[in-house]
Amino acid sequence: IDGSVFDGMVREIGQGQDPEELAKKGITPETWMAAATAKFEGYATVEKDLVDKAVDEAAKISSDAKSDAIVNGLIVVIALLAAFILAGLMARQMSRSMRQLRTAAFSIAEQRLPSLVDQLSRTDPGRVDTRVQPIPIT
Repeated sequence: IDGSVFDGMVREIGQGQDPEELAKKGITPETWMAAATAKFEGYATVEKDLVDKAVDEAAKISSDAKSDAIVNGLIVVIALLAAFILAGLMARQMSRSMRQLRTAAFSIAEQRLPSLVDQLSRTDPGRVDTRVQPIPIT
């Protein structure tokens, strides 16, 4: 029994006809029950299909989200490791450069500057070489 038969039964019953006249048209409690049962079973089938589809789609979305979270987490961990390694290399290079600068500064303060002051105090200041050598920092 399809939906149009059920709809026709509803229309006939809704017009308030006598049970005898309805029975002449084939509308009895048994046919009504069969039509209503078929209609509701159809709804149940559609509902089950929709629920199954929604559950499958939710499971797929959940799986995709989990995969994305793992990939994004790995990317973040790799980026952090790369940043720490790069920062360590930069700190190491800066430390070497600062050590060279410190050594050169002590050399100037302890040797060259006192020597230059001594030369300036003994001779004509115009003949003393006061040029400063650049400090090679790589």
